[in-house]
Amino acid sequence: MVVTGLPKAYSRGLATAAVAAGWEVADTPAEGTVAVIPLREDADCAAADRLAGDGVRVLALVSPLDRDEAAHALAHRALPAGWDWEPEEIVEAAAAARTGKALLPTGLLQSLVPSGGRHEGAVVSEDELRWLTALARGATVVRLADDEGYSERAMFRRLADLYTRLGAGTQPHRGTAGRRTARDPGRGLRPAGYSLLRRSISRWIFASLGPLL
Repeated sequence: MVVTGLPKAYSRGLATAAVAAGWEVADTPAEGTVAVIPLREDADCAAADRLAGDGVRVLALVSPLDRDEAAHALAHRALPAGWDWEPEEIVEAAAAARTGKALLPTGLLQSLVPSGGRHEGAVVSEDELRWLTALARGATVVRLADDEGYSERAMFRRLADLYTRLGAGTQPHRGTAGRRTARDPGRGLRPAGYSLLRRSISRWIFASLGPLL
């Protein structure tokens, strides 16, 4: 485990709890390790993206740990945990993150369920759920099209239909995608537009499908 970007006293307490639980606390993150970081400032977001891109499992401490902040963490390919959790709880969450799982409070999961306990939203197929999950984890539309055996244009068309059914409000992002591929086909969404699209997808996943993932 690597603890970085946190106040010194907070880091020491967390490192002590990690060692007591049998973790080895390192100074430098490496592929396959877990990095515990804050997710409050723009620099934290950049750090989460960089670490996730290097194959590090990122556990992002957010406050408050609600639906929006959890979606924010997912948009940066990090798993969320509460800033105000006890060190031992954060260590437990890190253990879950090491295997690609999230340790989330029951209250947060309950907040994802519509009032009355019934989900009346659009029906999503297993294929469509796989697409949304891949995009939320950082896959490009071009890569997704290749993996699924579609042309890039066909993949965009299928996603556009899916977003319309979900009411995701992604018309600006589809426009960004069209401008990008018209000038530079084969490279997918530009970073800024893609980042916004990925956050929109992540928010929808947490709002509608969180308990299923």
